[in-house]
Amino acid sequence: MKNPLCLFGKRAAAPGLAVAAVLALAAQAHAAPCASLPNPVYIAGSSAVKPFATVLAQALAAQATPITLIYQGPGSCFGPGYMSTNPPGKLTGGGTYWDTTLATPAFTGTCTTDDANGGDTVNIGVSDVYASTCGVTLDPSVQDFHGPIQSMTFVVPISSTGGSTQTMI
Repeated sequence: MKNPLCLFGKRAAAPGLAVAAVLALAAQAHAAPCASLPNPVYIAGSSAVKPFATVLAQALAAQATPITLIYQGPGSCFGPGYMSTNPPGKLTGGGTYWDTTLATPAFTGTCTTDDANGGDTVNIGVSDVYASTCGVTLDPSVQDFHGPIQSMTFVVPISSTGGSTQTMI
């Protein structure tokens, strides 16, 4: 979750942005503890995993014993970073979970992590790059699984003759 206080570090386009940030902080202060949600599983790392995690959250919530995915997307290298130690790293600063009762599952807002005790242990680190790309060595007790494929597009400038002169990456 991005810290709403970042808004105060930038020039606001309108005074309403500051009010929105204060309201967001107030709402976060009253959020339920993440640990109080049904069978919480903490997943953190890549922000690109949200669409997949949304579908996964819906399937897990439909189980006989429902599971709640709690998510934080600070970036790809954070996923393997949480898994580089034994025990795994802890999620702090709150998390987001899905409301699977909606026809199209959507984020419901935030829940509060147990920051007073160092946070909540991350169960699944997600990344769209290899751990070694981030300079991270995974703990031997952690298994690296390759998941869904994510396509990327490369965009190159058009040359003055009407087409790119690039022939390879």
